[in-house]
Amino acid sequence: MYALGFKNEDGGYEFRNPFFKSCVTPKTITFIRGTVAKPPAINIFEGFMDYLSAVIRKSEIVLQNDTICLNSLYCLDRAFPYIIGYGYQTLHNWLDNNKAGQRATNLIAEFVRTQEGLKHQPMNGLYHVATLNS
Repeated sequence: MYALGFKNEDGGYEFRNPFFKSCVTPKTITFIRGTVAKPPAINIFEGFMDYLSAVIRKSEIVLQNDTICLNSLYCLDRAFPYIIGYGYQTLHNWLDNNKAGQRATNLIAEFVRTQEGLKHQPMNGLYHVATLNS
């Protein structure tokens, strides 16, 4: 069996293949430094496959701005210490267009309101898929 592994900040790994989705604990976020020194923005993705999709779409090895892969919406609160006081001007969140993604987007919006000089830019409208009528 094979799987793509993605290391997190506490030494655990997220694993994916076409048939398997799992992790080796501890489960937490993955922080990826962007290619720009002291970037003006940070991206938040729910999982590393979403991040890798954005990297491929932009034809880059690493995105210019810093990135946090939550690896689970459960880990959202662990992302905030990486953002507080760093000087980011914009937080782009690339979460799913479902109820859980919307709840997390709302929590991010509440957090951003507590951070002076930081604005929130949800990006999920770029990939919103209309539901088909049955």
